[in-house]
Amino acid sequence: MEKWLWMVHQESNDPLKQQEFEDWLDDHMSHTLTFPGVVRATLYRNRGRMASPATGWAECQARTVAIYEIETEDIKKTWEVILQCIDDWHKIKKWHPQHKVVFRALWQQVSPSKERRAGN
Repeated sequence: MEKWLWMVHQESNDPLKQQEFEDWLDDHMSHTLTFPGVVRATLYRNRGRMASPATGWAECQARTVAIYEIETEDIKKTWEVILQCIDDWHKIKKWHPQHKVVFRALWQQVSPSKERRAGN
């Protein structure tokens, strides 16, 4: 079973309506858990740049990033179904009027997750 992260950096194009947008997004993210292969959906808010003097990390300008964890044997087939589910959902719920996608990416896991052991 392959593991993937689908990351969507996004924000409200009206800063005064950011919380309203995040509430709408929370509803949308809950619904994505009904999509085939999606096992977890988490929303993070950008709290500022963390710079590295050695590497000069790039800054993401989006206020939020939604991270969807996907597990599947066939990402191409799963992705096609996910896109259809999103299209169907938006025909009913519609996009939030202030929704602005800054960046999207699909990432494949290439090594096992590492976790801290209890007591460490």
